Amino acid sequence: MGLKRLNDIDRAKGLAIVLVVLGHIFNPQTTIVEVEGYMLIKEIIYRFHMPFFMSLSGFIYYYTYNEIRSWSEYKSYLRKKLEKIVIAFALFAVIIFLGKAFVVKYMSVDNAAATGSWIGLIDIFIRPTDSVAGSLWYLYTISQFYLIFPVLLRISSNKVEFLVAFSLPLVFLEMTSLFALNMLCNYLFFFCFGMLCVKYYVKYAVYCQRFAILFVAIFFCSFFSLYAGYTVSKLIVGICSVPALYAIANNPLIVAKYDALRFIGVRTFVIYLMNTIVIGFMKGWLLKVGGWETQFYVILYISGLTVLGITMPVAIKYYVFDRNQLLRKLTD
Repeated sequence: MGLKRLNDIDRAKGLAIVLVVLGHIFNPQTTIVEVEGYMLIKEIIYRFHMPFFMSLSGFIYYYTYNEIRSWSEYKSYLRKKLEKIVIAFALFAVIIFLGKAFVVKYMSVDNAAATGSWIGLIDIFIRPTDSVAGSLWYLYTISQFYLIFPVLLRISSNKVEFLVAFSLPLVFLEMTSLFALNMLCNYLFFFCFGMLCVKYYVKYAVYCQRFAILFVAIFFCSFFSLYAGYTVSKLIVGICSVPALYAIANNPLIVAKYDALRFIGVRTFVIYLMNTIVIGFMKGWLLKVGGWETQFYVILYISGLTVLGITMPVAIKYYVFDRNQLLRKLTD
């Protein structure tokens, strides 16, 4: 019998991908940064949106994990885990590379300088965070986690607490962007933290709801750590965001009337793959039109791109990808 699908985690994923889409909208290369508050919002969001997203990835990984006892089981595991992710990463990275190379002739495009050479294409696979397809770094890093975690779990005798403690110091290491080692060290702790939530899932879910107001209050208070430096602040805010945002996503008042977050959460993968393509195109067109350098229009700019970054990938999947068996499987 298969594992029960957890609707509460789907809702949390829905909120997480909304925050990821929102984070992709902010770009310091546009004149909108001159609007008061724009960069402050960016600084706040970047303290917790990926830690929360990565903790949910760790949760889902450990929830669905079956212990691997042999080399043949490990190879089968890798084939099952990596096939879709690796193909999706390569396909959409190339689409982004070629798309930016073409569109840059007509409008402003984020991080498009490297599209003029083959080196830019190679960088996607060796320095993904610094490449033209930098927004896809998560797929690269999660693939690395899938590679190493069976080994880490075997070495630690499935002691998740040990892995949490082991990964914590890595957050403070200044690693190279080569092979996204910087992201691996930055987010390994949050991935393990999500795994820890699985181990105590029943208590975790109950306490998050019972003390929701307290967790949300602690989360908001954690932003005082912004003055403590980026790494320390991101660690503190990131940890505090996990129970608080889970509680918000599963607030009974919201769930009872609307369950939009669960709808979005089930479609997280295709939204992640395509939101930057949609946002990038619309952002370039809107900035070409101009006139967005006021607070009122920035609110419309951000909210409009967020909605499009979520709805357009879902619509494209439904009307285009789902008509092809390979693309449907790849984007499910």
